[in-house]
Amino acid sequence: MADTQNRSTEKKPEPLDLTAMLSDFWRGLKKSVWVAVISFLVLTVFFAVRIRTSWSPRYEASATFVISLSTDYGTSSRYYTAATVEQMEKTFPYILKSGILNNIVANDLGLTTVPGSVTATAVPSTGLFTLTVRAAEPQLAYDILQSVMKNYPQVASFVVGDTVLTMIAESGVPMGPCNSYSYYSALKRGALGAATLWLLCSLAYMLLYKTVRRPEDIRRMLNVHCLGMIPHVQMRRRKKAQPLLISESQTPAAFKEAVRRLRARVEKSDAHTILVTSALAGEGKTTMAVNLAFSLAEKGHFVLLMDGDLRNPSVEKLLGTHHRFGIADYLEGKAEFTQIGYVLTDRQNFAVIPAGRPLRDASERMDSAKMRELLAQAREMADYVILDCAPSAFLTDAAVMARYADAALLVVRHDYAPRDRILTGVEALADSGVDLLGCVLNDLPKGTVSGGGYYGAYGYGSYGGAYGAAK
Repeated sequence: MADTQNRSTEKKPEPLDLTAMLSDFWRGLKKSVWVAVISFLVLTVFFAVRIRTSWSPRYEASATFVISLSTDYGTSSRYYTAATVEQMEKTFPYILKSGILNNIVANDLGLTTVPGSVTATAVPSTGLFTLTVRAAEPQLAYDILQSVMKNYPQVASFVVGDTVLTMIAESGVPMGPCNSYSYYSALKRGALGAATLWLLCSLAYMLLYKTVRRPEDIRRMLNVHCLGMIPHVQMRRRKKAQPLLISESQTPAAFKEAVRRLRARVEKSDAHTILVTSALAGEGKTTMAVNLAFSLAEKGHFVLLMDGDLRNPSVEKLLGTHHRFGIADYLEGKAEFTQIGYVLTDRQNFAVIPAGRPLRDASERMDSAKMRELLAQAREMADYVILDCAPSAFLTDAAVMARYADAALLVVRHDYAPRDRILTGVEALADSGVDLLGCVLNDLPKGTVSGGGYYGAYGYGSYGGAYGAAK
């Protein structure tokens, strides 16, 4: 049996399934859409604030003029040749950028440096030039423009000879900034950053978050049988959560039939003391334990349902009953075996032993001679003993209780617990030496299993509510 358990918990490499990967990626997109929305809002606000705080106004002053050469016969541009115009177009920007002109302009303005940018463009083959100055203040931009035009001939005389600048048009003192800030770039950056984070989250979900969604996943991962597939159940919402029990008339027939199929497969085994657990809380183990016990009792077997979750008792909450004593009282010597159990008046062949008050030292109490005596007496009086136990992935309670059981039944909720958590829970059971009877794949959505039309007929709304109320 140990070899069987080792094989059942051995991780096997999964084949590459592109369809499943695309499905996981799409699911990741849907699950992380809130990441895209929040990151878009945060990034857009961040970039908008950054643009606004880093923006500083710039003012632009410009002038268009003709540069004339001064000769012995006066100042004239009529005698420009094409070569002369080309030479002027090349030398004019160079002179503007020279350190000599910058120093002269700075001294003229009474400053150490020119606090602005000066650029020049030439209209090809015309002799027309446009001088543009940008500065942080409108008057400063205009003053730099005037100083450059006044002092340019002095510097140009060393390169092209005496020149005269003839004004054609000028902008005057700028009335407003030439640059403006736009939030459109913030929107674009925010959208790009949000889309990138969204895709990364979806890829991480596809690669890292592996859950069980099909019976094949259970067989491949654990090498055990999937004994039952339980569908979603959607019932009418009411103020008070209704328990999902096969004894209730409002419980859908599809759910009842799924439980009966599970019962038939349990009956085929030689196990009569069955521990029902799950890897994590919230997978529906208590609901499965109670309904399996009900179904076995319907078949004529005398069934004893024991609430072995001594840390968080749930069975009586689900049944809507209350008893004075429970397993905790028996283990502490405060009650006898005949005092802790009771028979449900509305059901035949069915008895319940509740957990009693919660115990913090549950695992220590379970691993005792008193617990072994309790299980021995339970076996003698019932055909089947169903043990609802705590989740096995994080607590040792299930592993301790499993020593007293013939077999364990693991409830796995569809697309809920990560696979590594499920493996951790199964390994804890395997260490106890109990035989893993199989798994119950719970909460199956529509279309998950082909050939089972009823698996898509109901939703899971009230099932989750009933279990949440019980837990």
